[in-house]
Amino acid sequence: MCTGKDCKGCSAQKNDTDWQPTVSDNFQIGPDGAYEHEEEPVKSLEDIKDFDTWKAWKNGAFLLKEELAAANNGALVSHARAELELAGLADPDSDYGGAVADAVIELIRVFSEQGHSGGSAPIVVELFRKLAMWKPLGPITGREEEWAECSIRMDGVKSYQNRRCSALFKDGPDGRAHYIDAIVKRDQRGVCWTGRCWLSEEDYKSGDRSRMISSRGYVKEFPFTPKTFYVDVIDVEVAPDDWESFIKDPAQLDEVRAYYDLV
Repeated sequence: MCTGKDCKGCSAQKNDTDWQPTVSDNFQIGPDGAYEHEEEPVKSLEDIKDFDTWKAWKNGAFLLKEELAAANNGALVSHARAELELAGLADPDSDYGGAVADAVIELIRVFSEQGHSGGSAPIVVELFRKLAMWKPLGPITGREEEWAECSIRMDGVKSYQNRRCSALFKDGPDGRAHYIDAIVKRDQRGVCWTGRCWLSEEDYKSGDRSRMISSRGYVKEFPFTPKTFYVDVIDVEVAPDDWESFIKDPAQLDEVRAYYDLV
């Protein structure tokens, strides 16, 4: 156990601000905040030269990169666990009986142990978010090998789903591709959903439901990058317990039509 700044087992005084690490200097945090001295020396200074020496001091002791990563790991896991508990997600009566919190902690622990910098961390998080949600990392090419048969309609026409983008479909091998998450409706309460709504009261009164606006957008050309637009709607009780949704501002569809064909 290292008991002070003049520990004979160390090659330098820990409180000396001019101290520079040598291959025999190897401190780590011990029980109750004490500092232990490793008998096995550091093999090379290569492991510690890539970060600022002074930032690696803790209460006057130099910590190796692996020890700093371990400290950060514990801090991030503790932060995640505390936030999940405050949100009630770890409670037995929460969604999935608290299993969601356990799953997040498991992912946070793996992420922390990878020892990311402030530069690599957001890159990894964003890539993981896209891939975990089955999102493509680049434009969809539309080539034949990207499609897989997924069902057969009552009229015998085969439907195909894109292997790289699960919300992209087409009817028949030469059918036109459509993205089913092109439009998300957002009502006056802020609730978002996908489905059909009316463009106008006139359309509603016509009773022609083929004139409703769906969530589907037809791809104009490939390569194609999936994009979702949020459109505001107003829910109206047209009869007792009978609700219909109407586009609040039809001009919001101009941007959608510039990106997709709506038919």
